[in-house]
Amino acid sequence: MSNSDKFFAGLGKVLLGLMVVGGLAAGAYYYGTLNKQTPVAMVVTPTLTPTTEVLPSPTVTLPSPTASGSLYSSGKYSLMLLPGWNKNESTGKLTLTKAAFSITISSGPGGGGPCLFAGDPPQDMAQVFSNFVEINGTQKIFRRGTSDNANWTVCEKNGTKFGFPTSFGYITEVTPATDDMTLFSEMDKIVASLNKE
Repeated sequence: MSNSDKFFAGLGKVLLGLMVVGGLAAGAYYYGTLNKQTPVAMVVTPTLTPTTEVLPSPTVTLPSPTASGSLYSSGKYSLMLLPGWNKNESTGKLTLTKAAFSITISSGPGGGGPCLFAGDPPQDMAQVFSNFVEINGTQKIFRRGTSDNANWTVCEKNGTKFGFPTSFGYITEVTPATDDMTLFSEMDKIVASLNKE
């Protein structure tokens, strides 16, 4: 056998080996594409379990139409101004004060968002309150919420959720540390009396 015959015999064996390996690789690729499974997205929904006990909220009743006081009207809303409460008006803002208690209703620009209470799932841009009192008004349902028992935000119910500002504007309240519920009750009656004009 000559050198050239040996060369071509060796070359033929190498080419045959490459073809076998290439065929196996192509077959494996083809088989892999036939049995390829589409990945399935896993959706995990976290379940939140509140660690705080949700207590029934106190509810404030609306003052009777014969309650003493005077009707205040801003042109956009009206409310019952109870005896002893002083009124200070400025552009877009009403502040009512009695002793160290105050209620401010303002209609200036600003953002809003959800109000969250014990047991509510977290939400972006929400105010979270550890304590609240629900107030049933003549036109709306409100919650007066706080986290420090001194500064309160009044939120309005829309559907099943509460948010701020209310349809009357931003309502905030400042109260001293006290167990005397008389002025708290008066504040809640004033908020409950709010009516759109």
